[in-house]
Amino acid sequence: MKEKDYSKGQNKGECTWNRKEGITLIALVITIIILVILATMTFYWIFGSDGLINRTNEAKEMSNINTILEELQLEKADLIIELNKDGIHEITVDDYLEHIKDNEIITDEDIIYTEEGYAEIEIDDYVFSLTEKEDGDLEIKYLGNRDNLGPRIKEIKVTSYSNKLKVDIEYIRNDGGTFEYFIKQAEEEEYESKGTSQEATFTFEGLTQETEYDIKVIAKNTKNLSHEKETKGTTIKTQSAQENIILESLTWNKNTHTATATLKKVDGVEEGYSIQYNINNTESGWQDGDTPSGLNHGDELYYRLYDGTNVGDYGQTTIEDNALPQNATITLSDTTSFMNSSSTTATVTQVDNESGVDITKCKWIFTTQATAIGTDESSYTNSFTQNGQTITITGTQAGNFYLHVLTVDFAGNKRETISSAVLVKDAKAASNLKPGDYIYYDPGTRSYTSPSSTNGMRNQTYNSGNYKGTWRVLTNNGSSVTIIPSFSVDNFQVKGQAGYNNFISELNKICQIYIHPTYATSARIVQYSDVSLLTSLGTLNIGNTYWLGDRFSEEDDIGRTFYYARTVVSGGAVQNSWIYYRTGSGTIVDDTPAFDIRPIVTIKPDALLERGSGSSDDYYYLR
Repeated sequence: MKEKDYSKGQNKGECTWNRKEGITLIALVITIIILVILATMTFYWIFGSDGLINRTNEAKEMSNINTILEELQLEKADLIIELNKDGIHEITVDDYLEHIKDNEIITDEDIIYTEEGYAEIEIDDYVFSLTEKEDGDLEIKYLGNRDNLGPRIKEIKVTSYSNKLKVDIEYIRNDGGTFEYFIKQAEEEEYESKGTSQEATFTFEGLTQETEYDIKVIAKNTKNLSHEKETKGTTIKTQSAQENIILESLTWNKNTHTATATLKKVDGVEEGYSIQYNINNTESGWQDGDTPSGLNHGDELYYRLYDGTNVGDYGQTTIEDNALPQNATITLSDTTSFMNSSSTTATVTQVDNESGVDITKCKWIFTTQATAIGTDESSYTNSFTQNGQTITITGTQAGNFYLHVLTVDFAGNKRETISSAVLVKDAKAASNLKPGDYIYYDPGTRSYTSPSSTNGMRNQTYNSGNYKGTWRVLTNNGSSVTIIPSFSVDNFQVKGQAGYNNFISELNKICQIYIHPTYATSARIVQYSDVSLLTSLGTLNIGNTYWLGDRFSEEDDIGRTFYYARTVVSGGAVQNSWIYYRTGSGTIVDDTPAFDIRPIVTIKPDALLERGSGSSDDYYYLR
C-alpha cells in the first residue's frame, strides 16, 4: 500500500503529514501525563489524608484508643462490683478517679479537668471524659487527641469588692488563645461584653454594691475552637467609715481658733478606697480629702469611704477643744495698795490657742486667798467686757491680796490664774490730817541726780536717804496739805540769784519725786538753824516766801560779803539766815558755812496715808 504523504503542499494551502514508523511526539506526551496522573493517584492513595498509610495509622490509633477504653471500662466494672459489696449502687467520678489512680492507670497529673459530676483525663495524649449519669452509671467517652481538642475553662474564681468583681480563669489548652468576658445583673437578660484579652484575669469595674451579677467567659484557642463557662458574683457593701476611719489628730490655729483634722484609714481597709468628708451636713457638699479644715468647736464632722462609684455608711465625730486655756497674763500697776483706793490697776490678757477665749464668761475676783479658788464661776464676782482689759482692784482690808482670773474658752474649758501679791495697807485721806501730825515717808529706791554745776548749784547728787524720815504737817486747809521735814539737808551751795532760782527748781523736782509725783504739787525751802521754829512754822504763809536781794547783805572785817535768805512768816516777821557769801572779787570761799535747808512740800488732800495715831512714835505713812 502506497504510503500517504500528509506534508503540506506548496500551492494548495493544506497541511500534509508524512506517516512514519514508531511513537509520535503526541503519543509520548499523552503517555507521560497518564503516568503522572497514575503516580499522583498512587501517592495520595498511599500517603494522603485518606491514604493507605493514614488509614493504617488511624486504624492503629483506634486500636490503641479502643484498648484504653476497654481497660477503663474493665476498671469501672471492677469498681462497681466493689461498691455493690458495700450496698452502693451508684458510681461517682471521684470514686472512679481514686480507683484508677490506686490501680496506677493514671496519676494526678493525668487529671486535666474536674467539675461536679464531670472530669477529663489524659492517657498517652488521648483525652477521655467521665460523666455521671442520672441512673447512677458512669459514662466513659473518648474526646480526641490532646492537640486537636479545644480549650477548657476549668474554674472561674471570683473576688468581690464593693464596686468591682475580679475574675481569675483556671483553664487548659488555651495557650496563645483569648478570653472574652461578659457580665450582666442577675435580673437582666442580655450579657454585655466588657472586652477580650489574652490575660486569664479580668476586673469588671463601676459596679453597684451589694448586687448579684452573672458572669460568662468564652475561651477561644488559635484553632478557633472555644469553650464557655458561666458563674455568679455578688459585690459586697462598701466598708463603713465608723470602724475603718479614725480621727488621727486635731490641730488648732491659735489665730483663727479653727481646727484642721487629719483622718486616717485603719489597717485592713481595701485599696482603692478614698475618704470623703462633710461638715454639719450629710445630704450634700461631700468633699474628697482627709484633712478637713476650718472646723469650730462643736462642729459635727462626717466622713465616709468612697470607691469611685459607691459610698459606705458614714462615720461621725464631734469637734471638741479639750485643752485648757493658757495662763492669763496679769500686769499690775503696783504691788502696794491702800484700803478703798482705786490707784492699783491690773491689765489682764487672756489666751486660748484652741477654740478661743469666750470673754463674756471670763471672771475675776480680788481676794486675800492665796491658793486656788477653783473654776466654779459662782466663786467669782466680777466679769470682763473685753480681752486685754484694765481693771481696778481695791482691797477692803489690810493684808496681801491676790487677783484670781477665771479664763473660759468657747469649749467651756476653764483655767484659773493667780496674780502676785498686792500688799494692801490701812490708809486714810490726807485731808484727815491736822497740823502737828507726823508722816513717815520711805522713798524706797527712788533717787535723783541734779544737772551739772553750771546751773549755779554745787554738791548736786542727792540720794533717797537724804529725804527719808519723818515729816510733820504744817497746814491743812482742805485743798492742800503742807508738810515740812523734821530733819535738815546740809551742804548745798548756791551762786547768785540764778543759782538760787535753779536750786529752788531742783528741790521742787526732788521733792516731787521723793514724795510722789501724783500727789506733790510744789516745793519750797526755808533755811534756819533753830529746830524750835518747827512749831512757829505751823502757820507759815507759804506764798512767795523766798527771795534773795543785795540789800540784805553785809561785809565783815576781812572783806567777805554775805547774802541772806529772807523767810516771811505769819504776821510779816522776817527770819534771815546765811545763804551765800563771796569775797570782793566774787569768788567762792572754801570755808562756806553749812546751811540748814528744809524743803516745804504741798501735797493734794487725796494723798493716801497709812493709818497711825499721829504721834511721833506711831505716825502715818505717805505712799
